[in-house]
Amino acid sequence: MNRNAITIRRLFDQQCLKRPTTEKWLGVSKFSTQPSGKVADRYGKYLVISSLALGGALYYSSLDPRTQRKLRGTFDGFRRFFRTVWTGSLTAIDYKWNLWGLKEDDEVYNKAIAGCHERAADRVLATLLRNGGLYIKMGQAVSAAGMANMVPKEFATKLQVLQDQALVMRPDELDDLFLEDFGAAPEDLFSSLNRTPIAAASLAQVFRATTKDGMDVAVKCQYLDLRDRYDGDIRTVEMVFNVLHWLFPQFMGHWIFGEVKGTLAMELDFVNEGRNSEKCARDLSHLPFLYVPKVLWQLTSDRVLTTEFIDHAAKITEVDKIRKMGLSVADVNKNFLTIFGEQVFRSGFVHADPHPGNIFIRPDKSGHAQIVLLDHGLYETIPEDVRISICHIFKATVLADHTEMQLYSDKIGMPDYKLFASILVGRPIGQGKKVLLGLKKEFSKADMEAFRAEMEGMVDKIQATVKAMPKSLFLVMRNMNLVRAICVVHGNPHDRYTMFARLAAQAVMDDTGVRTPSLKNSAAAISERLHFEWKLLMHYVYGRMFLFIVKILTVLGVGPFSSGFGPPGNFGKPGEI
Repeated sequence: MNRNAITIRRLFDQQCLKRPTTEKWLGVSKFSTQPSGKVADRYGKYLVISSLALGGALYYSSLDPRTQRKLRGTFDGFRRFFRTVWTGSLTAIDYKWNLWGLKEDDEVYNKAIAGCHERAADRVLATLLRNGGLYIKMGQAVSAAGMANMVPKEFATKLQVLQDQALVMRPDELDDLFLEDFGAAPEDLFSSLNRTPIAAASLAQVFRATTKDGMDVAVKCQYLDLRDRYDGDIRTVEMVFNVLHWLFPQFMGHWIFGEVKGTLAMELDFVNEGRNSEKCARDLSHLPFLYVPKVLWQLTSDRVLTTEFIDHAAKITEVDKIRKMGLSVADVNKNFLTIFGEQVFRSGFVHADPHPGNIFIRPDKSGHAQIVLLDHGLYETIPEDVRISICHIFKATVLADHTEMQLYSDKIGMPDYKLFASILVGRPIGQGKKVLLGLKKEFSKADMEAFRAEMEGMVDKIQATVKAMPKSLFLVMRNMNLVRAICVVHGNPHDRYTMFARLAAQAVMDDTGVRTPSLKNSAAAISERLHFEWKLLMHYVYGRMFLFIVKILTVLGVGPFSSGFGPPGNFGKPGEI
């Protein structure tokens, strides 16, 4: 064999002996005969990671379904946390960057901040929808606060879509819920249950079922993981709101959240909701036109509420449907105002979420309109001293007794008694004559700017007044706004101010009372009541006259109402105070 052949054979043998023991992607050198120290370390890492993954999978599979769900919820909570923090950070940067160096109330500033509001509202809406659950509920609260000028109108408008948002239950979620709360499947507890929900909201879905004894019932079922998510989600949102308030001191989101976070916990307790419904029925048992569905306690838990089913009824805003049932919308409106006036001024136990989906109308056995009140999860109890104070203030607005208004406003810590009274009764106190006497044939540019400045300053004062209110009145004011909106749909056949004023005056009379019955005391009480009714009538008459004059002046092109401002919605209805 020649020298060249020997050399080639030797090289071949050397390369065969040094054949790699594994693939390159595992980290072994192509020309090494054994793994290096670095390769061994990598083998060890892969082994540790694989062992941890396998051990974690085995541990997870050994857990019961409820613990598995909570563990999944913990990881989902981290995702919601980082998503929320990211949105809050982007929003803060957006405002700081685009408003840097701009002078407040300048035209450029107003345009820039409107753009910030628009982008932030879009960003927040997308985050709330992705996070779901309690985030939807909190977004609904912010939207409702926007209706009272407590947050920018862009947020109020954008987040309004959340009022109709609801989660979707997994196919097996209903079974898991009943197994955890009752130890049995729904079909074991009910004769039948239609698994297609008849109603859905941010916290629960409602199903129609039939009990074993043949009774039709509504079964309200909470989404399975909401309670597991509650603490983490609450802390996350609270942290973001506090940081935003630190960056923007005028931001009211943290205050709104502080007011509503406690109510969220109450709404998650369906046993508490059942008790609320029974207390409402007891408090208003003297009203024959109110009906509260009965609770079936044997089929109720913290997350499942079973009540009798209400059929052949219309929502309180479905005016045409109410009329087709042969019922009077005016009677419905009067009864509706009586129910909520009794709660605010007499019992102090107030349904805080009277939106149209929670109030149904049906004929009773005698053919008269009956109001069915649903969803008793959110209630506010007004402390006795606060309830009596607002009753005295309401009565004092009728009598134009500013001393009484100020006295009882001071008792509950209100700095501006006129503004608080205006918010309470839903009309300006002491402004009607000023507006009429100040009307001019033409308004100068300076007049217009002064008018705008006064309106902008009023918004700041309203925010300060609302923040100074007793906490118990925050949800009560929301209640009154919802009641007012429903009355508008009805066409305002009854004057809300008049009806509420009478109930407030009656509550004051019940509180003070006639301690020693006598002919003299009775005569004094009758005289006082006649004086009050006369003042109330004059308010109504003057209010109608005021509204008529404003309309005439608008047609004639006189005053600010002809310049794009429009007549104030509550001026003169029913009168000037």
